[in-house]
Amino acid sequence: LYKWIEGKKIKNISKIEVKNLIEFLIKIQTFRNKVDLSIFPKASEACFSLAEHQKLISLRLENILTSVNNLLYINNKLKNDIKNDLFKKINFANDIHKDYLSIENFWDYELDSNEKCISPSDVGFHNIIKVNKDLIYFDFEFSGIDDPCKLIADLMIQPDYSIPVNYVHIIKDFISLFNEKIPYFRIRLKAILDLYQIKWFCIILNPIIKSKNKLDNKAILNLFNKSEGYFTRIEKQKFELFNNLGLE
Repeated sequence: LYKWIEGKKIKNISKIEVKNLIEFLIKIQTFRNKVDLSIFPKASEACFSLAEHQKLISLRLENILTSVNNLLYINNKLKNDIKNDLFKKINFANDIHKDYLSIENFWDYELDSNEKCISPSDVGFHNIIKVNKDLIYFDFEFSGIDDPCKLIADLMIQPDYSIPVNYVHIIKDFISLFNEKIPYFRIRLKAILDLYQIKWFCIILNPIIKSKNKLDNKAILNLFNKSEGYFTRIEKQKFELFNNLGLE
């Protein structure tokens, strides 16, 4: 049973609206101190160790590769281009932990309950409606307990509704709730940004999985170009995004 929400979608995201979103995310964390977190469900695809995040991303890549292999009416060159690109990302995802072997128990470390956050999961301005000057938040069907670094990554690199680069520093207010609690927070966030850049790349390609050979070559090429364009854009922005958080 839902109430109809009058209002409008946010197309041009302002600084005030970003502040409102971060304040909302901070406010819902107050429940972490009032109730036992174990009563909350896990958020959709929640992971609490970097090893879990890595496994999730690798599985997504393998599913995409299987779907591409099963396409019957795709141009061979296009098929091979997509597969070669997927192989590179699979190798990267499978080997990323090797960059952190010098930090003992870093990759397999599982967050304690006080290091986890309450997450709307599908967070972003696509699930916010503006009513006069107020923002109404909706769509919490995937919400629950999650890794705060994953939530932060989604705020920064979600393909269509991320926080603008020049307002990313506002996320610091949310980060301050966790960065002193989670071991190697800065390094953990960097690793998750790398992994979830690949996850969003895969999500853009999702229609290939769901199409069951109903997409023509042009549609598949457009999806591939869109996913690659996203990946390249984030790769160029990532350093600036991370620096704007002001993490030492």
